[in-house]
Amino acid sequence: MELKFERKDLRVVLMSAFPTQGRLELMVEDELGESLNQITQGEKDYELAMNALVKWAEKEGRLYNLIIGASVQNPGNDALQQFVDKNLQALLHMGSTPALSLLSSDVLAALIACLISITNFIDDVLSVCIQTLPDVELREDYSAIQGYLRNNELSSSVKWLVTLRLLLEYGKNSKGQLPIVTFVQNLQKRIVDGASKDALNTWLTNLPAELQPPVQTVSNPVVNQSRPADEELRNLRAAFVITVEPPGITAQTHRVRVNGYLVTEPVDENKLPKFHAIILQEPVDESSDKSIELRQQKTGLFCTLKQVEDSFPDWLLQAEVAIDARCTELQTDFNLDFRPIYDLTIEFWLPFEHLTAAADTWKIYSQPVRFKRRNQVVGEKHQVVVRSYDRFSDSAARTKLDSTWQKLDSFFQTSPDSKAVHQKFEHIDCWERWTAVKQTLRNHPFMGLTLTCPLGLDQYQEQRDDLFSQMLEEGIPTALWSRGSELTDHQEKMYDLLTVNTLSKLDQLLEQVKQTRRSANDDEHLGRHLAIWCDEPKRLMELERCLKKPGRLSA
Repeated sequence: MELKFERKDLRVVLMSAFPTQGRLELMVEDELGESLNQITQGEKDYELAMNALVKWAEKEGRLYNLIIGASVQNPGNDALQQFVDKNLQALLHMGSTPALSLLSSDVLAALIACLISITNFIDDVLSVCIQTLPDVELREDYSAIQGYLRNNELSSSVKWLVTLRLLLEYGKNSKGQLPIVTFVQNLQKRIVDGASKDALNTWLTNLPAELQPPVQTVSNPVVNQSRPADEELRNLRAAFVITVEPPGITAQTHRVRVNGYLVTEPVDENKLPKFHAIILQEPVDESSDKSIELRQQKTGLFCTLKQVEDSFPDWLLQAEVAIDARCTELQTDFNLDFRPIYDLTIEFWLPFEHLTAAADTWKIYSQPVRFKRRNQVVGEKHQVVVRSYDRFSDSAARTKLDSTWQKLDSFFQTSPDSKAVHQKFEHIDCWERWTAVKQTLRNHPFMGLTLTCPLGLDQYQEQRDDLFSQMLEEGIPTALWSRGSELTDHQEKMYDLLTVNTLSKLDQLLEQVKQTRRSANDDEHLGRHLAIWCDEPKRLMELERCLKKPGRLSA
């Protein structure tokens, strides 16, 4: 491969960014995973060592990795930034890709000139990449690509180098469309800057006929008839589903299998929810002492629940990016002049032994996320609900749950008052009370339980296991409990959440629980301790349908 720029220029720039051989050695080890000493065969002269490194990267096809790695390690170096600015097109021509064989140099140069002023990589560029390349999140290097585009210290030229290199890897799809052209088309519709929109539109118009995107007809009567109302598009629902499968009999009992799915509810009630697998990746460097050693399995990640908690902020971030891409898709499909809005619910499908996990209190990244500060509670930002993985995997327990919900549907049709609703719940304030209540379950099934007994303490594991077992066996779908068993007035406050409206429309109950968590202003407030477990037959069937699809993706 012949370089389109002088090797000397790159060598001088790298020596400016890494003035000592020691700093260069660290960069090569951290970013390339290689030993500088081995690459240079122990060369002591720094300039000669740098020349050997550049020649090695050229020969091994890793000049791109070298330049990106150097930019990550020293993003503030002016010489390095100017080198990428000046040679962006030449850097994109390193290697051969399907798209490069179709795009002339002039067409690519014109595109770079249009894109270089666009700098919103998180909200615009990354979201449009996901929209254009639906399988991009399945790539092994996706986490790295996402990290580069979210790194506010990197220059726009470096980020466009990453983005365009990604897009240029893809040739025409089955519809004869070139993804990089589709990306520009989607980006042009998303951005708000008038000058940039006009520039991208001009670039699309001037493309050769064989690369022109298909003409989109906006007067399609079928599309117009199926367009949801604006209010519906401003109140869409999505769920980030984390399934935690219990270990097998012979497996290590402290480890579980974990998968993640983003579920976007359809805007058309006649359509099924759309399940999208989220690749659950461990963000900690495996060479670090803090590595939690997650191992990728065919059916998900094999790890401990503590490791799930540690990695959850990064998984949630992936789900939020995917939701943003879905908003872009809807805005484009329906030609909206506003941005659709999704309310996100986090569903933890936990095995029997982990149902009391305080997942709603797990810390996630606050804004701006690039600082990776875990000082926001997930249950205060999103609706969080626990669901039973055992109920999902046990047909008898599901049948019993279906029966309970049918009876409750009939009950709600009678327009009950608050007193009648509360009578469908039993309150357990001590384990002696539970012994008395469970005797009546078979003859008088409840909609749920409220609990202020010490549910999570290890010394009460036997009683807790007995309670959860009975709930599954008798088809009890709902439980609210306070982790502050010694605190007063929590029973009354939990009953305040249980109304005809919230129980007949469970998303309203989850919203009330979230608002209660948000309003907590001291450690005695119910919001600091409130947890909810709720199983719905409809959701169980939706998840089963997704998991049984041939060739389903697993995280």
